[in-house]
Amino acid sequence: MRVLLLEKSSWMQRGSMTWLESEAHADMYECAGFVVTADGAINILAGSTLGGGTKINWTASLRTPDHVRREWASPPHGLAAVAPGSISFDNALDAVCSRLGVGKGTAMSGPNARLLSGLRQLGLHGEELPRNCTSSTCSAYCSFGCRSGHKQSSDVTWLVDAVRAGAHVITGVEAQRILTQPCQQPFVGRKKQVTGLLALSGPSVNKTTSTDPVRQLSILIHAPLVVSSCGSINTPALLLRSGVSVKGNVGRHLRLHPATGLVGLFSSPINMHEGVAMSAYSRAAADWAGTGYGAMVSVPAVH
Repeated sequence: MRVLLLEKSSWMQRGSMTWLESEAHADMYECAGFVVTADGAINILAGSTLGGGTKINWTASLRTPDHVRREWASPPHGLAAVAPGSISFDNALDAVCSRLGVGKGTAMSGPNARLLSGLRQLGLHGEELPRNCTSSTCSAYCSFGCRSGHKQSSDVTWLVDAVRAGAHVITGVEAQRILTQPCQQPFVGRKKQVTGLLALSGPSVNKTTSTDPVRQLSILIHAPLVVSSCGSINTPALLLRSGVSVKGNVGRHLRLHPATGLVGLFSSPINMHEGVAMSAYSRAAADWAGTGYGAMVSVPAVH
């Protein structure tokens, strides 16, 4: 066995999805959707299932914008390989979008059509969102899982490719700590090397509806290479538990994407639970400070 992928939660198959909010949150969201900042100001919705956030998002698939690439390429980052115009990075984005089936041609739902109509009347930017979904008329229940199989989430794309190439996937096993030892042949600036991973297994490691004690087993995995793919919340946590801080930088630079809602009153019904969710957007307020950062206007699904 050369590649082993661990998922702390379960794999929610299409036939098991109920599209009930309470069950979807319990089965596929981190802490059932109740992760909040320390001050309680922002609620963080993160995926916790095989496929992660790609399993429960609304399929919007935007390429890395140029202002972000310029920032990455500039000091102190200095990542010239991702600068705007980089052929290699453009090719990488093309490959990702191709594998995920990113495209346009979505049938606009009532709310999204109204948004585009209003933006055009105001002379503001508005266009269709590219989506990684093979259906133009999918449902507004993407955040509860895709029962049709049209959403090209990680568990039906990249992980399928990995398994076909010989990788093995184990669910219900949570990484606790990356194991290291002093480097035998020190690299520049690197004092330690990976030797493996300490994990914890058990039925529903962090989500259980039972009050009965759950027997969990410690698992030691020997590996010369460990890739942490725990998301922006849990990857820093795993690294810090493992004694990896990178001069205090791990966990310090997380940037959240706050969202708030506006409600309008219309003369005719606006059924926000029908049709494709979030298929149109506007960048009219996306560059108010001249840095490229600002607000993006779009329409969510509401149930």
